[in-house]
Formats: sequence, C-alpha cells, structure tokens
Amino acid sequence: MSAPEAEQVQEVEDTVEEAPAGPIPRSLMDYNISIPARDRRSNYLSLGKRDQILKKYENPKANFSDIKEANWYGDMYAGDDYKSHKWALGKDVDEPGFGSGVDDLSRILLDAKKDVKFNKNLSTRDGALYWVEKKNKANPNNKPWSVSVTDINGDKIPEIIIADGNGNIKYVNGWHLTESKTPLRAAHQSYIETKFGFPNQIAQKRKLCQIAEGDMSIKNWIYQNTSVNKDAPYGPLIVKPELEQAGYKSRGLNTCNLFMKFVTKPLYQSIITEIANQFTNYDFTKHLKSAASIISINAKLYTKYVSGPVYNALRAANYSDKQMKKKLPNSNYSIYSQKCAEMIQSISSNQSVLNQISSEIREFIMISANKIPTDYEHKRNPLLDADEFYDRRNSYKKFSAADYLK
Repeated sequence: MSAPEAEQVQEVEDTVEEAPAGPIPRSLMDYNISIPARDRRSNYLSLGKRDQILKKYENPKANFSDIKEANWYGDMYAGDDYKSHKWALGKDVDEPGFGSGVDDLSRILLDAKKDVKFNKNLSTRDGALYWVEKKNKANPNNKPWSVSVTDINGDKIPEIIIADGNGNIKYVNGWHLTESKTPLRAAHQSYIETKFGFPNQIAQKRKLCQIAEGDMSIKNWIYQNTSVNKDAPYGPLIVKPELEQAGYKSRGLNTCNLFMKFVTKPLYQSIITEIANQFTNYDFTKHLKSAASIISINAKLYTKYVSGPVYNALRAANYSDKQMKKKLPNSNYSIYSQKCAEMIQSISSNQSVLNQISSEIREFIMISANKIPTDYEHKRNPLLDADEFYDRRNSYKKFSAADYLK
C-alpha cells in the first residue's frame, strides 16, 4: 500500500471510530460518512480494504467469507440503537379503485415510462458487491456505486440496496427500472395476433407445421420492417412507419462493429472452422465457439489495433478526451470515429497486418481449445430425463384408492 493510500485508510478509520454504538452495518454508507469520491472508490469499495477498515468493529474471527455461512443479518435490526441511513420508505397508502400496490406499479409504467426487471445475481449481498466492484473498476472516473444491507421500510427484513455515485437507490433486492419498451412490445404482439392469431390458433398452426421457428420473433418482425439505406450503408437502417411509431430507433454501426464485420469475423470464421474440422466431437466444437468468444477476441484486437493507437495519436496531437468525442462541423461523427474508420480501412487492405491478426486469433482460439477435453460431452442431469424428476409419485405403478383417500 502506498503512503497516500495508507493515509486515506487511516482517515476513514478515524471517521469510523466516531460512529454510533450498536449493530455494525455492512456498508460504510450506513454511517453517513462523507468521503471524497476517489477516496471511497480506492478504499471501502474494495472488499479487502473495506474489511480492513471494519475489522476492529466485527468479530475478530469473522471475515467476508465467514459472513456467507452465518445468518449475519439476524441481529442487525434488534434494539433501538440501530439507525438506518438517509433512505426511509414512508407508509404506502393504496389509491381507491386500485389493487394493493397496483397504483404504484401504474405510476412506474405510465408516468415514469419504465419497465420493471429482475437480476437474480443482485439479490444477494455477495452478488451485489461483485457486480458493483466490476462496475466501479470499469468506470474509474465516475463516482463509485455502493452496496448496503439495510432496512428501508422498517419491517425488520434486510434489503440488498445498490446506490449510484450520488447515493440514490438504483436496485432493491435485484429489482430495478429500465426504459419502457411497452409500445414496441404491444406493436409486435398486435402483429402476431393479426398474422398468426391467438394462442389456441397458434397452437393449432404449430401442430400443422404452419409456423416455422423464429417466424413470430421480434427479431424477425424488426428485420421485415427495416432496410439498408443505400446512400449510407453503415448508418441507421430505414425504418417503416409501423415500427417507427412503436418507438424503434435504428443505430448505425460503430467502429468496433465495423472492425468485427470487415476484419475479425472473416478471419475468425475461417480459423474456427479449420480447427473444429480437426475434431469429430460435435459437443467439443460447439463449446469451443462459446469458449473462444468472437466478441471477446474482437474487443481485444480492436483495442490493440484501432482504438488504442488512434487515442494515443490524438493525445499526442494535444486533443483532450472531450475534443476527441465532439462531432465535427456539419457531420455526425467525431475526429476519433473518423480516425478509427480510416484505421480499419487501412488494416482491411493490408495483408501483412491481416496475417498478424489472423495469427493472434488462432492463438486465442487454441488457448481455449487446449482447456477443453477432446472427449468433452455436454453435461445434462440424468434426472431431467427421468419421469420421477417431474413427479416422484411415478414410482408407484399401481393405484390404490385407499392410499389416495388417506
């Protein structure tokens, strides 16, 4: 630990010592500590350093891994000493004519224009800490997000809370809000009902093989209602009025997409097919394509050959990050995007560079291939194919009315 980091940890420790007595919250936010954003990110949002800071206030034998095995939040809300932090959920009153909670749901869907989604990985403290740690690491220049386990509605049941850099709650027990796609979903469902009918009619058509796989998918519906703009082939697609009215907006390809399309993908497909043909095990080749992800490979290559060199060149030319991303006059692209596009064009026509990239792709794929057993078989729980898995009473082969009536 460097000297500045040590000073920051000591500063936080000194602040914690002044915290009120009572059950120890599992997040420093419960103490309402005021710490500069950069200090918070480098200290208590790091699991190791965070545990160092709280060590003297917890059971000396307890640590982050021990907490998972204990009902550690059982006593957090006992007694009057515990004071929740700034989050306090007032008593809800149902509006007349609405089922319990439906008035709140209506406000979310209709007024806030949001959808409600659930992420099971964020429904536990450990999962939330892991996710926030990665998010903060990926966005080091932003105010860090944080995790708290606390009781915001006073029912003595702890909630897993994720708050943004301003301390505003964004996730509660894995539930969160996203931009509404209701108009798009409604338009798609209207298309299904018009073309294929209602559930009983669709079921009958499926039995008669009148509906192919993917016919009713939203992806197919969007494809049927969009087309390429010949005047701007890499820009947004032309969207038909029906789709546009439903709120669908097409976006042009970014330079990372273009690198994938014109450099990485052609090379990858050729190499992965060549390697896969060396094996007769279908499960192996199928899993290899998943393990040696083209998206991951493309991201690494794009950074190395395009975005990294372009960024460094512009910085050397005294461009700030803001200037790089600012759109050029009378255009819809920035100097950064322009230089990246020019770099991709240069690479795609340079066989020497393509050969070098091809070698790196092969290396990436072979690293994954060497980690997979050549006799790899897709694992499936044998119980899934047993009648007893769906109904354990299937083991009783003879029916007994007397047993049924017990």
